Amino acid sequence: MSIKCYFFIIGIFILQVLHAQDCTCDVGDTYSYDTLILQKTVNSHIRHYQCVFEDSFDGTELNTSLWKYSLPVPRDHDFFNQKAYHRPQNVKVEDGLLKIIIRREPHPFVGVYPIDWIDNVAINDSSIFEFTTGEIESLIRFPINCIVEARIKFPKSYGLNPAFWMYGQSGYAYYNEIDCAELFTHKQMLLANCYADKNFENKDGFPSQKCTEKIFYEDTLKKNINFPYTLLHELLNDYHIYRIIWSEDKIEIYIDDYCIQRFFKYRDIDDDSGLCINDLMAGKIVKIPSYYPSDTMCIVLNTAVEYGYDEGDIGVIDRRPNADFTSDTMFVDYVKVYALPECYSQDIISIGDNYSHNESLNYDLIQARTIILDTNVFLHDGRKLEIKANDEIIINAGASIRTQGNSEILLDIQRCKSNGE
Repeated sequence: MSIKCYFFIIGIFILQVLHAQDCTCDVGDTYSYDTLILQKTVNSHIRHYQCVFEDSFDGTELNTSLWKYSLPVPRDHDFFNQKAYHRPQNVKVEDGLLKIIIRREPHPFVGVYPIDWIDNVAINDSSIFEFTTGEIESLIRFPINCIVEARIKFPKSYGLNPAFWMYGQSGYAYYNEIDCAELFTHKQMLLANCYADKNFENKDGFPSQKCTEKIFYEDTLKKNINFPYTLLHELLNDYHIYRIIWSEDKIEIYIDDYCIQRFFKYRDIDDDSGLCINDLMAGKIVKIPSYYPSDTMCIVLNTAVEYGYDEGDIGVIDRRPNADFTSDTMFVDYVKVYALPECYSQDIISIGDNYSHNESLNYDLIQARTIILDTNVFLHDGRKLEIKANDEIIINAGASIRTQGNSEILLDIQRCKSNGE
């Protein structure tokens, strides 16, 4: 993550604004999470995320206070797209890495798995499985306004479907999903999706509505001319950082420092262009989809084994691993989650004529959800004043800040988690 600070000399004092969010991100952009908007009301879309979850897989077994195994056939019970038996033995923690191991079993076995529940009693089915694999999901569900990232080296054998993604589901009433990186090695494709649906009753159990889907790799990577990997197998030769930035108004997907996709909650009614919150103006007509992911979601790391056939340009394509496949591994170096801090307890503070810097302290801090500066402030030599707000800092007309010698004032706005977020 690239963090920058901007310093502007205004009159006789220094104004510093930290960690602002750039609303522009085109395919090929280098990752930059900074922007500066200076005006009478300082822009409120500045972010200070804090690390709230981290697993570097330094032990010798999976930390089951953070993760659980997905067993034994978590999806696709009809084996339309994938078929493998999920086992804890295929998930290893060693050498400072999480390893999800895909194996062709030397003697295919009959596996029993639940396909439905009636009154909490499982209805089981069974099938012959040629492959085994592993999958884990976080026990914690993370809310909107977070950054989720992992450093991963994906497997690249033909016929595998590894993924790093998030999902949330409450029974069959609501479904959310964000796919940061889902790979289909049989056709050299990586895609990112986001789904959300409140009905979840249509054909095949898939949401009836989803965000715009983009395919980033086909035979060559055509749209992102700045991305250094033109073929998927080149990307899979090494570790990369895969990142989801999930905000109230958009979802951004990154590979290393390259933005590869964005999904918008708000779109212009005229030209369908994506809009960020700070693009919205009073009276502006926008489209707001009902299916923007907003409920809490857990993190999933897995590698599925593809099954079945695709109709391609050159005929029928067998999606299954090649006959000489024996095993491959998905390596995960770490998983981290950053979230917004709790909101300041005080709603509004007005810095009026009664403000006086404590002469016995070199540093003074004022913090609230909204701060109004409506007076002249003077800082003596060597003093530092920091003003922190969650929503906005309003500098009223006629207000001024004067400093003496090596003194400094910092204005700092950080969005926070309100009760509704």
